[in-house]
Amino acid sequence: MIDRRTLPLEQLKQMSAVYTQVRDIIKENNDVFQIIHQDELSMEIIDTSRNSKFRFKLDNPKYENNKTIYRVTHNPSSSASIKDRNSSVPSESIEKFLNRWISYIRAYNDVKLIPDDDILYEYEQEFYENFEILDEDADIKPYELEKQIIIYNFISASIAILERNPSNNDDLIIEAVEIRDNLQHWTKRKTVRKISKFFAKTRKKSLTILKEILIEGKKELYKRAINGGFDFITDLITGM
Repeated sequence: MIDRRTLPLEQLKQMSAVYTQVRDIIKENNDVFQIIHQDELSMEIIDTSRNSKFRFKLDNPKYENNKTIYRVTHNPSSSASIKDRNSSVPSESIEKFLNRWISYIRAYNDVKLIPDDDILYEYEQEFYENFEILDEDADIKPYELEKQIIIYNFISASIAILERNPSNNDDLIIEAVEIRDNLQHWTKRKTVRKISKFFAKTRKKSLTILKEILIEGKKELYKRAINGGFDFITDLITGM
């Protein structure tokens, strides 16, 4: 933690404005991005797509000529390169740099190499939109321990269902294991996004398996009542 009184007041004001601006932008785009680190002098944002290494980081603020200049590191660096790029960026230009980076990531998500990508994306969005997350800290905090354990049990039960036919469900098992083994590292929103993707892939493969998994979800998730969107599972089961 820095001693604020070692920095000029004007610099502190500029830094506060930048961090507020960045957090607002990410909140508007939290379906695909999240902040993984932030302190008084730095902030790092990542693309939450599986296996993605795309990131945007600002750090090392310097105060020169009444302006705060950040070191900004991001990749992809352009639409033609996925390499890291380092730039010195004044506070007033951070928004422009961040929005340009976001446009690259969204463009990646919009590229559909096969028609099935469109169907899977629509399924994922449908599930995600049903998870109504009202918690203000959804982008920075994980679920509480009790809820993590309930979700862990639910995912473990789902894996047991899938392992009845492992050769046919190996891709879904990999998705489920990733969720089960990383709950303690993920924010609430990222957890919900990952579960939505898992549901979407399961739905695309087999409605029968999805129904079994949702029934297990109802059993596990409602032992101690997880709010915040999970209640839509009951309606889905009733209609299947």
